Order: sequence, then structure tokens, then C-alpha cells
Amino acid sequence: MKRISNAIKREFEREKLFLKRDMCVNELADSIGETSHKISQTLSVQIGQNFNDYINKFRIEHAKSLLIDPKHDHFKIEAIAMDSGFNNKVTFYKAFTKETGTTPSAYRRAKRS
Repeated sequence: MKRISNAIKREFEREKLFLKRDMCVNELADSIGETSHKISQTLSVQIGQNFNDYINKFRIEHAKSLLIDPKHDHFKIEAIAMDSGFNNKVTFYKAFTKETGTTPSAYRRAKRS
């Protein structure tokens, strides 16, 4: 499981698979040459998260970097969500708030101050 866990993290960081809006556990499994069952089991046991929570963690970190980047000041929150791999604004807001304890708008405002 440790090997699979490292392979998942490496693939996410190197290939930025989390930015694909339609990314699924089967595609990740194909990408690292494992079964989807082994991926799910590793995420659950080794990392303590399901696939959606794991991928959203990477997406939120990416979104946070975009939200504080002055080059993206003119981007609406929905555009940041899409650029971070989310399919819609509602899912993005829920995941962002769950991960950070604040909304994307409040996060952006707080980091600008």
C-alpha cells in the first residue's frame, strides 16, 4: 500500500491529474498500473480518505494558489473552480469550505489584506 500511495501522490504531483474535471479512480488506476480496488483500498487504509476527498485536497491547494496570485485577481471564483478541476461552483464551494473552514471569497479577501 505504501508503494501505491507513493505512486498516486507522484502521479498527481507530476501529471496534475487532479486538474481533469472528469478524473475518476479507474483512470488513476490505469495511469499507475493498478486496479481501482487497490487504489480505493490504499486511499482508505493508508491515507484515510476516499478518492473524492483526496482529489479535492489537491484541487483546493491549487485553487488557493490561484486565489492569492495577483495575476488571477480578475478571475471570478467560478473560473478558479473550473481551472482547479471542479465541474461546478457549488461543489467547489462545499469542498473548499470543508477543507479550509472558509469560503473561497473570504479566503481571497483575507489573503489580500
